[in-house]
Amino acid sequence: MSETIIRPAEPGDVPAVLRLQNDLFPGDPNALDEPAALETVEFRKKMLFVAGFEGQVVGFTLLKNRGVRPWTGIDFVGVAPAFAGLGIGRQLTAFSLFHVPRPIARLFVRPSNAPARALYKRLGFRQSSIRVGSYEDGEDALVLMKWLGPRFLRSPLPPD
Repeated sequence: MSETIIRPAEPGDVPAVLRLQNDLFPGDPNALDEPAALETVEFRKKMLFVAGFEGQVVGFTLLKNRGVRPWTGIDFVGVAPAFAGLGIGRQLTAFSLFHVPRPIARLFVRPSNAPARALYKRLGFRQSSIRVGSYEDGEDALVLMKWLGPRFLRSPLPPD
């Protein structure tokens, strides 16, 4: 039986990541375009991770530091619908948390996304606030944070 491999993205992964992003997060204002995705992969300006299964990219996540804030944003955790419910989102999130260089991880989730909310709760995220009307369709975003503590042993991720 094949297993899912979580790893840093490579340039050849970018088209699959962009297709997944556009399918799963249409209209997201933080969406990567091809030049930004390639810059992320080639120069490690941000951290883009992919989930590979039998040679295909079936999920991805993106870490970003913005300015001097104490958190690293987990901007996307996306899994292809055919692979939903197999634990790939949990694997991607756990892998990302290990690589977060700052003491806090922060992400946004739709209140209507019950499976993702349950996953993040199991992983120790707590709601810190609500961003009203955050999504293009008017739905609010729950702002979730997880305290990770000092990250002395982590490689720094340069801010945007």
